[in-house]
Amino acid sequence: MWRNPGFTVTVVLTLALSIGANTAIFSVVNALLLKSLPYSHPERMGTVYTRVTGPMGWDERHHVNG
Repeated sequence: MWRNPGFTVTVVLTLALSIGANTAIFSVVNALLLKSLPYSHPERMGTVYTRVTGPMGWDERHHVNG
């Protein structure tokens, strides 16, 4: 390490960036996917989608969360 300080700096920066990126990605995944929803029965939550096609060919889509 003392003989080649450029290599040491490169390794330390690579490790620091890797650990920082891993922490940031895990924080996002944890917040969005792993934590429970703040409701009494989150497993009973759902979404209902409807799609209506009009006489002129237009599509209208609606969804209800609950």
